[in-house]
Amino acid sequence: MSRPQFEIAVAIPTRGRETRLAFALDGLASQTLARDSFHVVVVREKRASGPYTDAPAGLDVRFVTSPDPSPSAMRNRGWRAADAPLIAFMDDDCRPSERWLEHLLAAART
Repeated sequence: MSRPQFEIAVAIPTRGRETRLAFALDGLASQTLARDSFHVVVVREKRASGPYTDAPAGLDVRFVTSPDPSPSAMRNRGWRAADAPLIAFMDDDCRPSERWLEHLLAAART
């Protein structure tokens, strides 16, 4: 079995709130945690139509779709698409503090 590439992944379900998603991704791009330690999985509903928010430069973001638009199904799709042993869930209207992921990993290590 191969080792996951990242220490932690962030799963974000979104439904037609691309502007809010852009702010959330900007917050993740500002994390103090090294960029090679985490990645982001954005889950859009399958019926979503653009224009879509792009990932900020240098932030590893995987965009996937979910046939079921319910938040729980989209979160499940997100963690299943992640490449990390730890998953952080975040909504598309959140703006994480710069040390959010750093603090989460520190707590997980204790």
